Amino acid sequence: MSTHKDALPYTRSRLVQLEQRINQLETCSKAPSLINSKLNLSNLLDTIMNVPKKVMNADACSLLIVDEATCVPQSS
Repeated sequence: MSTHKDALPYTRSRLVQLEQRINQLETCSKAPSLINSKLNLSNLLDTIMNVPKKVMNADACSLLIVDEATCVPQSS
């Protein structure tokens, strides 16, 4: 039989998960305004890469920029 004490650790764990998810969604919702506020391409690309990096709690992130006319990746 399950007791209230047995449910408490699950509740705390679930609360931590929900708080992390809220933080991820808040970060994602801020992305469009951050992107629109950048005029410098280098700063813009840094901003674009920091959002998914933060949301996914990653150490690094990469971005492949492709030339629309040739469909060839651009070199940095």
